[in-house]
Amino acid sequence: MTTPLDYLIAHLTAANCTGLAEATAGDIRWIEHRLAHRGPNAPWRDLDRIGTPHAQTLARSISQTTHLLTHISTTRLQAGVLHLRLAHHPHWQPQITTRRTDPAARPALSPLWPLPDAPHPALQRTLTGHTTEVRATAVSPDGTWLVTADRNGAARIWNPHSGDCTLLPADHRTGGVHSVAVSPDRTWLATASQDGTLELWDPYTCTRLRTLTNHRARVLSVAVGPGPTGPHCSPGPARPDALRRRSREPRRRPGRASPAGPPGDRHHHHGPRDSAEGVPTGRHYSGRRQSPARPHCLPGGPVQGQVRLE
Repeated sequence: MTTPLDYLIAHLTAANCTGLAEATAGDIRWIEHRLAHRGPNAPWRDLDRIGTPHAQTLARSISQTTHLLTHISTTRLQAGVLHLRLAHHPHWQPQITTRRTDPAARPALSPLWPLPDAPHPALQRTLTGHTTEVRATAVSPDGTWLVTADRNGAARIWNPHSGDCTLLPADHRTGGVHSVAVSPDRTWLATASQDGTLELWDPYTCTRLRTLTNHRARVLSVAVGPGPTGPHCSPGPARPDALRRRSREPRRRPGRASPAGPPGDRHHHHGPRDSAEGVPTGRHYSGRRQSPARPHCLPGGPVQGQVRLE
């Protein structure tokens, strides 16, 4: 059930009372109340709605901490963790010091030095929701959403700005997802799994568009090439070999000498090599084997099931 407090910041902003809205949403007592009654994202939403540079800075300090507050059941513990994480922030420090003088807030832990795991200033948000190791991530071309997948086969679509996510309804039950890719026009995405299937999804309705089953073993990588977009142009019965596993032998150009190096050494070769998608890469290799660049995915850092946005 909604309360008038849920609309207070919106009404103040609409009435051009930006200073009053910023002072209210930037009060640690307001943060504690919203945290206790509406969850970790509510204080962040209030500050983000205001839109001023100072409010955005405060919103980021809250979003860097929300993943630690999600699973805390009691209000007092939530407030304690919040104070610990924000105690050395220049805006929150005086307010937290004052709050700790309240007899109702005692006993409480107080750090003497900055916490060793304090978030880096570049960190925007830590996304939580996966229950096991995150194996793959891909970002939409316009940066408005991203998709992640884990070892249990669950795939989630996230709003990186708000932290909201949607779980794809039918996941890969017989194995984890190893790779994900987004189409250039953002209208569909692909997931590649342990069970040898590739599934194409509509990211806006979370419906399955097609399942590709031409592989005989697990699919470790998937990518979407340039050109006509839309799932009707994706690999299907008309082109069953459009996606295939990595060739074990390098393709040689006509008239080129054999690759240097001892027999059987696949780390030294020249000429284009088939990628995991069966599309020539056009690269020449020498020395160590090179890998194509892919989005940076952190399998949670010290905690499994997390993705850190920086």
